[in-house]
Amino acid sequence: MQLFINLPTENLEMAIPAYMWLKDDDGADIKGPSMVQGREGSIEVIGFNHAISLPVDSHNGKIMGRALDQ
Repeated sequence: MQLFINLPTENLEMAIPAYMWLKDDDGADIKGPSMVQGREGSIEVIGFNHAISLPVDSHNGKIMGRALDQ
């Protein structure tokens, strides 16, 4: 599955909704419920979390492995 997220680039002073478009494993669009002009068929993103973990030595702080997406 592919995930595409579209964020407006204008400088706004209010919450900016994010929208995503999904495709299945065969590349066909998965239709969402949005009817917002220019974002028809998308899905509004309500929340998003991302974290990266980097293992380090607790004694000297040196990096001990590769960064891991969580």
